[in-house]
Amino acid sequence: MLPPAMHTVRPDFPVAGTWLLRSVVMLVLMLTWMPALPAEVEELPDVGIVLAQGPASDPWQDDERVVVQELLARVPVTLWPSRWPGRVRILTLVKNQHVLNDILDPQAVPARPGLVVNLRITSRLRAIDGEQSRLLQRQLLRTLLEIYDEINGISATPIWRALSGWRPALFGFGQRADNQDPRAYAHVEGSQGARQDFVSTAEFYIFPPPSTLEDSIRCRTPRKYAFVRRLFPGYRSPLERTHLQCRDLSDGLLDDMEFFDPVTGNRVELGPVTMNTVRGFELLYATPGTGDASEIAGHLLLRIKLNNNPRADRLGMENPNDLVISFLANTREAAQASVAPKASAVPQQCHDRWFGADDGARDFDALKSIVQSLKGLSGGFLTLMDRQTLAHAIKTYTVEEDRNLLRYRLELTPIQQRDLLEYLYLAKKNYNSKYYFFDQNCASVLVKVIGRGIGHREIAQFNPLVSPPNSLVGMFIRHGLATPVFPSFYSYRKQGFLAQQLIGIRMAELQTRFAAAHWPDWRELVHENTEHRMRALEQLALVTQSHPAALVSIYELAMLLQEAELTFADKNLMCENYTSSVTRRVRELQSAWLDAAQLPSTSYFRKTSRVLEDYYAPLERDDSEQGVPHTRLLNVSAASGVAQTGKSALPIFNLSGALESQDMGSMSSIAMQRGGAVALGSVSVTEGEDASGRTQLHAWHATVLEVRKFKEYLNTVPGYFSPHGSMGLGLSFLDFSRNSALGVTHGTVAGGELLFNLFGGPAFGQYAFVGLGLDLHRHLESGHGDAGIVVPVSAETLWSFDRGRAWQWRNRFEYRVATSDNAQDEYSFNGALVYRYGRLGKALTLLRLSVSQDEILRDHASQGSLVSRSLQLGVEFNRW
Repeated sequence: MLPPAMHTVRPDFPVAGTWLLRSVVMLVLMLTWMPALPAEVEELPDVGIVLAQGPASDPWQDDERVVVQELLARVPVTLWPSRWPGRVRILTLVKNQHVLNDILDPQAVPARPGLVVNLRITSRLRAIDGEQSRLLQRQLLRTLLEIYDEINGISATPIWRALSGWRPALFGFGQRADNQDPRAYAHVEGSQGARQDFVSTAEFYIFPPPSTLEDSIRCRTPRKYAFVRRLFPGYRSPLERTHLQCRDLSDGLLDDMEFFDPVTGNRVELGPVTMNTVRGFELLYATPGTGDASEIAGHLLLRIKLNNNPRADRLGMENPNDLVISFLANTREAAQASVAPKASAVPQQCHDRWFGADDGARDFDALKSIVQSLKGLSGGFLTLMDRQTLAHAIKTYTVEEDRNLLRYRLELTPIQQRDLLEYLYLAKKNYNSKYYFFDQNCASVLVKVIGRGIGHREIAQFNPLVSPPNSLVGMFIRHGLATPVFPSFYSYRKQGFLAQQLIGIRMAELQTRFAAAHWPDWRELVHENTEHRMRALEQLALVTQSHPAALVSIYELAMLLQEAELTFADKNLMCENYTSSVTRRVRELQSAWLDAAQLPSTSYFRKTSRVLEDYYAPLERDDSEQGVPHTRLLNVSAASGVAQTGKSALPIFNLSGALESQDMGSMSSIAMQRGGAVALGSVSVTEGEDASGRTQLHAWHATVLEVRKFKEYLNTVPGYFSPHGSMGLGLSFLDFSRNSALGVTHGTVAGGELLFNLFGGPAFGQYAFVGLGLDLHRHLESGHGDAGIVVPVSAETLWSFDRGRAWQWRNRFEYRVATSDNAQDEYSFNGALVYRYGRLGKALTLLRLSVSQDEILRDHASQGSLVSRSLQLGVEFNRW
């Protein structure tokens, strides 16, 4: 256990800490009485230590002098006061002194500049090797280290602070560390501040407490250990006097885990993870999901590619035994990859539910989910490092959560790969940060770890107020550290959609080759009604009898039919082994066809997933090359123009920004989803001139959160009335605006809307959709307020003029029907022509020409409708 913090008084250095007031009083007294020291003093030669005693202090005993001298012989000589820089090179020690001026006799001896430190020893030392002796030595060592750090500012250096991520706390009061893991500090006291962190680490370096080598700071905090070692060259710590070595990466990264095959449940041996076994790294971006609030922005994982599976190499397949690392919020209920999945009974009905509803098959606690969400927003969780196999990650994200895993190869040098591996091992041993949903989330924590591992300062210190995963991926791409890899790992439903498209293509080919056959309509083979699919399947079986030459092609088509059935199943954990009646019948026919054809070659049995990948990977690559790797994270814009209210047109100036903003059909090549829009923390302020030329606030608009989302179908959104069409949803919270010219403040407290897409082009670069909503509305005009329900009816369009989406024309119309007698209907229109100009420094700039009109529709008894129009030309800057 560490001794209590020493009280240090120094006349010409500022003193801070919990004893601030007392320190100031003592400083004043010292400045008053500094001309002399106590009459009874003994100076230890060469080291700059003076043992003093006075009427209010205890005398120094011979064995206590020996303890002090032995300590000084055991510490680095740079800690001796005689070696301190400047004129303060004397440290006066007083034992058990309570009243400072009792020992400061101005008539005693001539003035000597120095520090006076009171060492509190509650009882006389009984033996040199006793507990009191060790306490005295630790007190004195801690005092020397505190003064040494105050003189040299070691703990304030960026290098030291970066080791634990020290930075000012909220509003500048105190400090906080990014790393909250107690294993990252020599003592729990070290987590209180950068100075305590340094002092306790250096103390444990010089006087390590009894422990195993693995529990010592040499193995537990190797970077801090190396820092202190470099600080005291020529000094040899007791921790270095052993021939034993710390456990290394080869047997330490996975020593606490067992891995199991997610399908068979058999144990999987990953082998050692070293530079000799690692082939490379990939970032895996799990696209946003709909099963939980935490999936709204996506997730990032790090794949470590290993050469531990010769069979995968022979087959040319992705290695399921690769290691995947991520950081999760530790809710103490996180699933462990080391646990083999238990078999579950398959429910009778496994159909698609957008938001994860499954007829009660899964247990859901709404209150618990809300509490966990609030804790995630407020930093109530710590992160933990999750390790799993690639097979387990694919099963979790692409099957159970129906999300895609986009792949980005990390372009690292061999030295960066080695350093990253070592830092991952270090993070496994002693790194846990606080989890905040917006800025310190699962993705940003992983990115910081990678940045620190490869020594990239900007990535390691990237800490915006909001950190969506796609923006973090874009940062790697812009720095030349990441390159997209194709194909991605597709969600099971996306594989089903791909199979449906291929079925249409293959059926068209078969109908051309065998025109005389009575083929079923291919759309019946993928019809949402099971009876339609069964009838078409039986008709396909009749074709094999009348045209045996088509048997092999129909057999291959049947493989796609099984994959297409995934679109009609909810393959979450409970429905993972779901098999439809159509699938069962396909397999029966395949077995019969196999016997009838006596196929001699296995070339007909290409893995269906490979067929789907070969078909879609070029399309995926083409889509990723459109746009730029920037997002609208922390964007700011400025615009000027004219506004007209009534018959007068006056100049206006607008300044706006947002924490996070994403449009549907985004210009970004790494948008979270093309069919999704997010506005988080956006503010717009417009100033204008009145008729007399005075500047005044013309308008403002603020949005806390607005989200709109469509379900995508192969990188676009089909029309609502098409076979794959579905409704989209929109949610808004605290969206308010004011128009001073109209004298109106109004907005939505909370609302929702249903979205119906009419048309969606490739990559959703063109679209037109309408919306119908219901909002809890607040309206304030001329000092009178009214709250009620408003029914907004909206329409929105986008037209991208070129493949790269550099030119876009956006329009939004909204008519708000008021249900209260005291409120009026409202109408608004906004149109904008946007051009992606290019980079200005590190920021992507957009030019925007926009027109808008807002109107409050009065009844006939009023003085007429209020109308405000504006025309603005502006520029938007997107750093990330």
